[in-house]
Amino acid sequence: MKPRLLFISGTFLAVSGGAEISALTLLQLLQHDWHVTVLTCNFRRALQYYSHEGIDVTSVPYENLQSEGERLIRILSPQLIYTVMLGSDCAMQLGQAHGIPTIVNICKVPVGPRYLKAHPPTKVLA
Repeated sequence: MKPRLLFISGTFLAVSGGAEISALTLLQLLQHDWHVTVLTCNFRRALQYYSHEGIDVTSVPYENLQSEGERLIRILSPQLIYTVMLGSDCAMQLGQAHGIPTIVNICKVPVGPRYLKAHPPTKVLA
């Protein structure tokens, strides 16, 4: 049985910028060795389930991201949570609450070095 990975992001396909394309590429590579599930937000304000190239996707309104993440963790028991900046607050809280290692992919930081020195990302995880 493959280990399970939960990818949590504020956006996924349908919104197709660099971060979404990079995430999809990585998830496609990982699905050879991992069972990959995506939790993302939508602007239709409705719960949606679909599959994209063999990857299970759950799409929810933003205000349901945390509760749906809780539900997926109970069902899937993922060994790892992977996230990007948009959605990382929810992903890190879920990971910490359930003792699941969480990886945050930071492609570009929209703040200066003084902010990062005062608020290092690892401080949030500690």
